[in-house]
Amino acid sequence: MRSGDELNPFLGWRAIRFCLENLDIFKAQLRAILRASVGTNVKMMFPMISGLDEVRRGLQIVDECRSELRREGHPFHDELEIGVMIEVPTAAIMADLLAREVDFFSIGTNDLIQYSVAIDRTNERVAHLYEPSHPSVVRLLKMVADAAHANDIWVGVCGEMAGEILFTPLLLGLGMDELSAGTSLVPRVKSAVQRLSVTECQKLVEEVLELDTPAAVLARCTEMATRQLWRTDRLSVGRLCQPQSAASLASGGARFDDTWARYARRYTAQRERNCRGRTTLSDSASPSGSISGLMPSSSILRSTSLMSSTSSQTSWLT
Repeated sequence: MRSGDELNPFLGWRAIRFCLENLDIFKAQLRAILRASVGTNVKMMFPMISGLDEVRRGLQIVDECRSELRREGHPFHDELEIGVMIEVPTAAIMADLLAREVDFFSIGTNDLIQYSVAIDRTNERVAHLYEPSHPSVVRLLKMVADAAHANDIWVGVCGEMAGEILFTPLLLGLGMDELSAGTSLVPRVKSAVQRLSVTECQKLVEEVLELDTPAAVLARCTEMATRQLWRTDRLSVGRLCQPQSAASLASGGARFDDTWARYARRYTAQRERNCRGRTTLSDSASPSGSISGLMPSSSILRSTSLMSSTSSQTSWLT
């Protein structure tokens, strides 16, 4: 049966499942990634992992490819980092076991949320249930981050949640080491990361873990983002607006506050009436253009990296 013939391909024969049953295709990709790793910052990760057997079988095949390349005299980076996508609930729940086998985690929030709350994001009747702020999702994210750090590996987040600045404080407070966002979102998220206090983000997580509804979690995240990201440095915003007087300085800050308030309200409203299960905000509706030049404060999280999802830093198999 071809994957296109499946009634529900999102839960079907794809990613690592397809690769392990088509070794000729799988090995060709693995060999290409290994050979491309020489002198470059390339990493490899297996998608759609649901258990240890898939990880161990995948690593075994990688070792076979390494042996073949050695015999053929082809160079490759022998210490290439290999990780897994955490996008299936079973993988998140057993993250402590998976972390012993790999070098990093990348949490695919789009699918993890979809599978966790058992909804199809393209189904208009249930798409409103797709909520990144669901308390269960927050707990799964914390479980994965804690398991990664307990085993001395790093953990990143990709998917729409990583590019949404309302959730940036939450993700940093959970201990995420890397955020993978679309190219157009990088300036917005990077500026948010630079302006946040680690202590405040961790305090936010403590508070959120006590909340019991997605709406309550979203409201707290919105409040935190509004207070910590934008209203704490109106003078810097005013300088970006190039004011000519104290009055215009205050006006510039007020305009920026209004822009951010509209952005936060729009996101919340779209989440409430979400008819397609996903939120897309145009760049013109966000304050990213106004903050791209801000200097970071002294209390920022500097260890978190930001990777564009279109970059070649990480290779994954589909």
